[in-house]
Amino acid sequence: MDFSATCAEQLLQHSPERIVLIGPFQAMLDALKTRVQNQQSAALNESELWLFDSWQTFESSPERQKLPGTKVAACFSLDAHISGKQQDLIIGSACRAFPLHLLVEDTAKPSRDNALFFAHGFRQLVADVPGGANRKMFEFRLHDYKQSPDWLNARFWAHPERFNVVE
Repeated sequence: MDFSATCAEQLLQHSPERIVLIGPFQAMLDALKTRVQNQQSAALNESELWLFDSWQTFESSPERQKLPGTKVAACFSLDAHISGKQQDLIIGSACRAFPLHLLVEDTAKPSRDNALFFAHGFRQLVADVPGGANRKMFEFRLHDYKQSPDWLNARFWAHPERFNVVE
């Protein structure tokens, strides 16, 4: 399975209502359209597959305002020329815009430090793509990153004497 098909499968994993691709992802868009046309994704139709050429284009688009309240998955290519504080701000904005599921592709040469992504709660999916391409893929899902704490339940609020009791 090629890179675009693998990423398309990852994006469809949680049955999103909309998928946003930001960057040079025409091949991935074609793979997603094929899956939708083959009825492998019942919750999604072709009009809910959006492609933007850059983060700046996405941020300034009127479609950006339609995202809150919908289950959106996204794949974002972090431009190689973005560095320093700007890349940190863009990654943080992307995490807030797409908490359900976010894939970030890093094609910078030399490769960015993985700590940049790990600091935002990402996990690494692809270290390097076979064939010599300098391509890394990181994944963020708020549900996996921030689990509800065990103590956040009614049994301890009403009974502080049970704090040390193991059930």
